[in-house]
Amino acid sequence: MRDKPEIVRILKREESSGKLKENNHEIKSHKCLFNHLSNNETKADEDNGGKNINSKYLIDAKRTLQVLINLIPDPVVVVDKKGRFLEISDRVEELTGVRREQLLGTNFMKTKFITAKSKAILIKNFAKRMFGEKVGKYEIEAISKNGEILSLEVNGIKIDYSGKPADLVMFHDISTQKKTEEALRTSEEKWRLLVENIPDIVLAVAHDGNILSINHTVPGITVEQTIGTSVYDYIAPEHCEALKKSLKHVFQTGEFTTYEVLGTGPKGLNTAWYETLVVPAKYEKQITSVILISRDITERKDAEQKIKEKIDELEKFQNVTVDRELKMVGLKKEINELCEKYGEKPRYSLEEDKIEKELNV
Repeated sequence: MRDKPEIVRILKREESSGKLKENNHEIKSHKCLFNHLSNNETKADEDNGGKNINSKYLIDAKRTLQVLINLIPDPVVVVDKKGRFLEISDRVEELTGVRREQLLGTNFMKTKFITAKSKAILIKNFAKRMFGEKVGKYEIEAISKNGEILSLEVNGIKIDYSGKPADLVMFHDISTQKKTEEALRTSEEKWRLLVENIPDIVLAVAHDGNILSINHTVPGITVEQTIGTSVYDYIAPEHCEALKKSLKHVFQTGEFTTYEVLGTGPKGLNTAWYETLVVPAKYEKQITSVILISRDITERKDAEQKIKEKIDELEKFQNVTVDRELKMVGLKKEINELCEKYGEKPRYSLEEDKIEKELNV
């Protein structure tokens, strides 16, 4: 009689010493494999010439495959060329709530946890693999035991099972990833619509002042023409230093700031005033660029200028009027003094305190 393989003797000793716990699934799987190996070793010894050796190896291969697919964290199935389940990992039962015994031997087309659309996708790719075509990863939908629609990424490969072609398929749950991606797309779309439709010009600017992105531009200049150019090209030369200081401040401190400059507007270069808010744009806590939110304040600046000019005009008028009144008062005083000197009655009645008070006001 041949010596039993080393692994058989080790497992036998551990079973006798009580180290193999009955409630441990993986240990049970190994125990079943051990019992099978032991029985087949004995059978092979008794079988003159080892007539059943091929059958033994075939059974061993199936059991080994079952153990291996249960070690994979994702659900795994093996189906024959007719689509019937040959092997099913424990993860499939955890995902669907359907017991392994209920699925083995049945066709995947009869399952209720795969949607009709997904069955069509599975059949198409299953047929391609059976004909030897290479099929990349694809997605399907399945229904969990809780009734939740799951997004699964499918990856399959054609294998040999008991001497016949079969399909080994793994399913990776990407539901959380899909939800996160969808939420991100929705958020980005809302942000894009918001930025594109606000009247302010929003720019992302690098350290050197180059424009990385912009929501919209003034008439006569396209977005494509603007990307990659310097923000300094669009403002009056005398205001470039103010912009440079603002960018440096934000990049160094991370604090937002504001400035006003004369720049390019609908009527051309240096025809519009802009009030700009500068805020840092961070990635992994590092300031990679700054965002400039520029609002056209040309109308406000024009109104302020007109008000200033009006005030200046009024002040000049007031100065002229006051000077004139003061001269008239002085002249009347002189006339009254001359009248008194020559014994005549003063011609003007002057209330000096009142007049001076009004003039000072």
